[in-house]
Amino acid sequence: LHLSIRRQRQMCIRDRITGDGQNFTFRSGADYEVGGGELGISGITTQGGYVDLGSSDVNMTVTEAIITKGGNFSANGIRSLDSTGIQITTAGDVTFAAGAYKDGGDISITTTANSGVINAGPLTSNGDIVNAGDTTAGSIILNADGVLTISTTDAKGKGAGTGGAVSLTGSQVRIAGSVTTSSTASAGGDISINGPAVLEGGDRSLATGSGDGEITFSSTLDSDGSTRGLSATAGTGSISFTGAIGGISELGALNIVNTDNVTASNTIDAASITQSAGTGITTFNGDVNLSANFAFTGNAPVSYTHLRA
Repeated sequence: LHLSIRRQRQMCIRDRITGDGQNFTFRSGADYEVGGGELGISGITTQGGYVDLGSSDVNMTVTEAIITKGGNFSANGIRSLDSTGIQITTAGDVTFAAGAYKDGGDISITTTANSGVINAGPLTSNGDIVNAGDTTAGSIILNADGVLTISTTDAKGKGAGTGGAVSLTGSQVRIAGSVTTSSTASAGGDISINGPAVLEGGDRSLATGSGDGEITFSSTLDSDGSTRGLSATAGTGSISFTGAIGGISELGALNIVNTDNVTASNTIDAASITQSAGTGITTFNGDVNLSANFAFTGNAPVSYTHLRA
């Protein structure tokens, strides 16, 4: 199924697609809402088909869930998206269509060059990690021309299936939930934070699992004005921080659970640093200023310029 509608006034959409693999496409010339369900229909649901809501330079609000059961979801080239508190899930489902949609679909949301913000509710691109034996997660790519705010974000695989890569880009990236890309027996997906990052509303965790999977911060990392902690798990992957950590608003506990190499290329201001396990080299290239303790457990050396604890 393809639905193409253009309106010059604000409107609401909702639909339920019952045929396996059938798709939903929507275009609008005016701001619109996904929700306002009637006759028992809420949000948008497909049975493995994709949902494409992109390429219109309009503001999009999601007030009811979008569910694809393994199909891709995209809203690219829109002005802004607000799905605060509302789930968008492309999680796979092995229980229909002879298991054709057991893997998770990709999620892609990008805004136009109008300082367009993305306020994302919970996002899930897991494979069917409950019922399938081996299942791969879809990727999650969020690219805001303005501020990007995320909630809980999951791209988990199972067995021989890998976790999905998560790439988060914005003029500021506000991390208001955990990000998990692990797999039970294979590599996790890379987690890339592109832009100044802020830990929002509480302590947060980023985890690629026990296998391979990188965690990368391309710019600075700060708390939101209250002291916030970060837990990072990269398994056999590495963790890198390019910009200053806590330079504007000090971090709480920085906890490295398990990783290969850790590289912090700039200064760190935090309450404490703990590394529980590591197989590579941990390097702090800038001054490290801690108000509490530094604790390290690993198989390789720690290199630092100046440590105050």
